[in-house]
Amino acid sequence: HQPLYWQFHVARSRPKVALRDGAWKLLAHLSDPQIKPFGDIRPDDQKAIKSQQITGFELYNLKD
Repeated sequence: HQPLYWQFHVARSRPKVALRDGAWKLLAHLSDPQIKPFGDIRPDDQKAIKSQQITGFELYNLKD
């Protein structure tokens, strides 16, 4: 199987990135600036996205 990677910068919740591989799920939090949840991602938003860093994460074993 292939890992599933998901990134959604305009999510209203704190985690913006998720990765699922087998029984493991990883949720990642990104640094500011946060992208406002309004429509398409604009060129200015793209610059902000490229500058973001992972500031925290949550790791879950879904078999437990």
